[in-house]
Amino acid sequence: MFPIHRVLIVTICLSVYFTIDAEAGCNGSCDIINGNWIVTEDTHMFNQDLTVHDITVYEGVSFKLENVNANVSGHVILNSDSIWIDSTINHIRTNNETNITVNENLEIISSNIVINATGNAYSSEHVQGIYVSKTGYLLVRDTDSDSSSLEDASYIGSMSFNSSDSYNTAIEIWAVEGSRGITVKNSIINHMTMYNYGEDLKISNNTFTNCLNSRYYGDNLTYENNKHYDTLGWSLDYYGDNGVIQDNLV
Repeated sequence: MFPIHRVLIVTICLSVYFTIDAEAGCNGSCDIINGNWIVTEDTHMFNQDLTVHDITVYEGVSFKLENVNANVSGHVILNSDSIWIDSTINHIRTNNETNITVNENLEIISSNIVINATGNAYSSEHVQGIYVSKTGYLLVRDTDSDSSSLEDASYIGSMSFNSSDSYNTAIEIWAVEGSRGITVKNSIINHMTMYNYGEDLKISNNTFTNCLNSRYYGDNLTYENNKHYDTLGWSLDYYGDNGVIQDNLV
């Protein structure tokens, strides 16, 4: 039998462990004012549920969401490096405007990004999904860099996809000419069209379902080991040089 003081020490240690394990919090710019979140300093939110309209991240800071469940109804503007890890972002905007604008680095790691399609994306001047500017870079990936383990794959899809109106209810990933690139690997992508005018696009070891045409205009494309299911007029149009397209299942 343990002496009493040893039992007390073990009990206290276990209590501290479980308290820390379940802790939720936020460090940095954590106040949401009038429904909007303006991030002006290094910020890390973790283990929280969040409802917000606009998210604006200022230049020169870092922004990290970790195990966060967020409902967003406005514009997300990322002017600094941002990481979303083990999180779920439901973008429920109902008017036809750009959803997420990436002006620096955005890393989406083992996270679910679901975007409401408003129904008139194809004829709109806005990007119904993720817009990568000239200074932006987008990385979508898993945690362990193992394409055979799907439990940590990132997921991007439309909240309101309708196969009879697929072009208007799919989501878009759009990178402009001169952007610093897009990398999508070991992820699950549904209901998407992609337009890329930047260089060095890397798409590998992904599963695409109900996706539409992809148009890539920059040089140095790598498109390999991807699987495509239930395609709705899916096509890969490549207009650049030095592309590698191989080992894909259609």
